[in-house]
Amino acid sequence: MANVSDEAGDGGLAFVGLCYRVNSGEWWNVTMTFNETSGFWTTTMPGQLGGSHVEFYVVALDKTGNANTSGVDSYYAKPVLLGDINGDGKVDVKDVYTVCKHYGEVSP
Repeated sequence: MANVSDEAGDGGLAFVGLCYRVNSGEWWNVTMTFNETSGFWTTTMPGQLGGSHVEFYVVALDKTGNANTSGVDSYYAKPVLLGDINGDGKVDVKDVYTVCKHYGEVSP
C-alpha cells in the first residue's frame, strides 16, 4: 500500500501515479485514487513477494498539467508468514487457490 498526501488540502492534484519495479524487473504503473477522509492518494502495488526489492517513484500532475516526479525510493518486502499469499496470517486453501488462479502469469 502506498500513500501520498495532498499537503495543500485543496485537491489541486489532478492525477497521481505510482511507478514501481520488483527485483530490478520491468517498470509498472498504477493509478492512485484520492481518499477524501484521510487526504491521501492511495494505491496497491501487486507482485511483492517476501524478500523482493521494490523500487518506486511518484508522478503527480496538477490541474494545469504541470508534472512533478519524486525521487526513486526502495524497500525490501518481508512476508509475515511464508506462503501466506493473501496476507491473512495463515497458510490455507485460499492461498493455494490464489497461486493456482495465477499460475503461469509473468507480470509482477
